[in-house]
Amino acid sequence: MTVDSKNTGKAFMSYGDGDYVLTGDYVTTPPLTSPTRVHVGSEPDAGFNFVVIGTNGIIGLGETFNSESIFAMDSKDIKERQILCPFWTDLQSKNDEGKVYYRTYSREKKVTNVDSIFMDMADDIVRKHFKDLQDFKATWLVKVTWENMTLFGQDDQKTTFQCFLITDGGNTFAVINYIDINLKPIRNLPISIGYRYKDAFVKNSFTNQKGAFKMSFIPGNGGVRGFWIYKMTTGRNARREEHDCLAWHLSNKKNKTDQTLSHVLVEIECPCDPRLLRFDPRYALNRFDKTNRLACYASLTEGNNVECCYDMYADVQQLGPLRVSAPFAGTVLQYNPFFQRYHYNNHDKKPKDLCCSSGHCDWYYDVRPIPNCYIWSPFKPAINFGDPHITTFDGLDYTFNGYGEYTMIKINTSTVSFILQARTELATTENGTTINATIFSAFAAKDQTGSTVQIEMSRDKKGMVIIGNGIDITNRLKNASYKFLERNLTISFQNRTIVATFLKSANTMKISLGKRFLICETLINVKYKGMTTGLMGNFDGNNTNEFILPNGTMLPQNATNSERKIFYNFGRLWSVGNESLFQYGDELSYLNYSHPGFVPMFTDEVDTGRLEEAKMKCESNASKACIADYLATGDIALAKVSGNKEHDSKSDIATIASWPPTVKEHSLPL
Repeated sequence: MTVDSKNTGKAFMSYGDGDYVLTGDYVTTPPLTSPTRVHVGSEPDAGFNFVVIGTNGIIGLGETFNSESIFAMDSKDIKERQILCPFWTDLQSKNDEGKVYYRTYSREKKVTNVDSIFMDMADDIVRKHFKDLQDFKATWLVKVTWENMTLFGQDDQKTTFQCFLITDGGNTFAVINYIDINLKPIRNLPISIGYRYKDAFVKNSFTNQKGAFKMSFIPGNGGVRGFWIYKMTTGRNARREEHDCLAWHLSNKKNKTDQTLSHVLVEIECPCDPRLLRFDPRYALNRFDKTNRLACYASLTEGNNVECCYDMYADVQQLGPLRVSAPFAGTVLQYNPFFQRYHYNNHDKKPKDLCCSSGHCDWYYDVRPIPNCYIWSPFKPAINFGDPHITTFDGLDYTFNGYGEYTMIKINTSTVSFILQARTELATTENGTTINATIFSAFAAKDQTGSTVQIEMSRDKKGMVIIGNGIDITNRLKNASYKFLERNLTISFQNRTIVATFLKSANTMKISLGKRFLICETLINVKYKGMTTGLMGNFDGNNTNEFILPNGTMLPQNATNSERKIFYNFGRLWSVGNESLFQYGDELSYLNYSHPGFVPMFTDEVDTGRLEEAKMKCESNASKACIADYLATGDIALAKVSGNKEHDSKSDIATIASWPPTVKEHSLPL
């Protein structure tokens, strides 16, 4: 290894150990690729992305060139060449002495001590000689040393010199160290020094002069004998996208951001099929890509941030395949776009735009990987509606006509708690007359963070009152663009439905107004399977064991095989009592809404004549819910709404159960 020459030239960088070696006569290396475009001159598109080193003291800048015919840099014979020539003449290896050592270094690589040392040295060289570039930080370095190379036909004439090509993706520099150029002048032996890049060139004044044979002793333009440095770019204040993208990528690699985010790929996935977005409460619309007709949804949960992008047809109601390849695929995100918008824009979105616009989507996706997608939904829906009809998470439908406040769902683990309660009140006819049946009129929920939601039907039964974390946001939600957004809870109004999502437990309530009653669709994560209790069942995949009492007793089938038995043996026992989550008006409590002495009409006990009448009234929609609600209320309009909801619920379950998911590969290069 050589560090300093015994002669006058100064080698700023050691060579030998770990370097590649080139030997022979008229030989070149394979292309050595740069991670960024290396610019030359002032034109924004002038540059190259690889070099080829030749034994004749030449570096090809985006081309292979090692000619034995020597020309000065200003010669018309090489006007189309792209070459850097520290000492272009006919050189060769002789008697196993002559070698060309070469190696490239990059901050884009997994950083090693060796790379860091040499890259820092390159920075120091540029900063020392260009005072206006004190923040220069190289992105690629090519180090080449021609050691003891013999002049053709002159076995006793040997040369050792070194050249560095240094770039930061914007500015480019050539550094030449004439370590041992102390030759006897040879008449008519051409030696060309400088660089040529098509119309741009720099010709060293010692080209084809006697001084070229003594370059180690001649003061260079850097103020040191045997040392020359050329800035190969001019006016490069614009077009910094590639450099800035690489700097961002390297910063992420240095900080191991990609490794920090790797857990996200395991913990959250995109829906493969856009229809499943409806059943995944973790996602909300983040942005539109109008140019490429994409709708991108992002996760609301902090710490597990991903974006999923889908083809968009007419609007967000008509989405196409999930994009799973660059440059259109969503990625893991470092920051949450809903709660950390500023940081998301600066560390996720803008870097993607920057990298992809400079042709380096691959750098962005290297540290922001594409998330996986799921085929089977991790969420299960269940619904409560009408003259209280309940569909459990295991798919059992039953009717419970209680009059009061009841626990629908209760989850209580070491890390998660979630409670959903419902209030029922007496049903009314169109003219306001109460009847001996009940309907859902309010819902309240709370999770382990203390976040709360309460939604109740307005007194005129034509609207809803919405309270989030104790705040009445009813009027705010009349603005279609308003969204109640807190770190543990979101509430929004979508398609005439109030959607409330508890972000930590990933459970969602979707509440809408039916015909003088509320409808509540609940989505819970399958990770809570076997952990739920309440009127909506135990969610263990078996719908024959849904009737479990608050004390853990499972009722046998003969204790729940009629509406009357369900009412007395099961439903009433889930009354909330003093554990109510509801907010009450002045001087009111759960006691004002508890009616333990109420006995409803049981629709499975009516005579055959009334049953046939109900079927006829429900017409083509003669579902269990429609028939039961008509029998209980006599209101066919109300009954048909219930029938439609039953149909919708079954349709949702079928949608989740099976379909052919579609994903779409990209058609553009990175």
